[in-house]
Amino acid sequence: MTRILLARHGETDWNHEERWQGHSDRPLNATGHRQAQALARRLAVEGLAALYTSDLVRARETAAAVERVTGLAAVIDPELREVDVGDLTGLGRAEARDRYPDWYPRWRDGTDDRYPGGERITDLSRRAMSAFRRIEAANAGETSGSTPQAGARSRRARTRA
Repeated sequence: MTRILLARHGETDWNHEERWQGHSDRPLNATGHRQAQALARRLAVEGLAALYTSDLVRARETAAAVERVTGLAAVIDPELREVDVGDLTGLGRAEARDRYPDWYPRWRDGTDDRYPGGERITDLSRRAMSAFRRIEAANAGETSGSTPQAGARSRRARTRA
């Protein structure tokens, strides 16, 4: 059986402040580095055959911790990036609600498919699933790890539910 283990990147300052990051290239903070090290210790016992990550620094830093423990070299795949949140980049929830009062409730209800000035969820789903299919095909019968962004992870999880 092929397994793809999905892990969230470690915390950034914007995660801590509950700001939308999207494609912004935010590094891990101290907590995020500790989380990445804990993830690496956990994945060290999984017998990973391959490791994949998004090209964003927070995911690459998380994958680097896993690389140090497993000896694997992460394959960087831009299709594993988070959704492009466009004009919401750097905003907190309250700021987004105030700036986009028509969009925000639709987003909360899951009825709006596009971030203002950003990407459609269906586009994220398409590219994330393309990446996961490639990972699955390249590692048939093995276990691989991936540190995609949150949006890409949730797209994969929804297709397996």
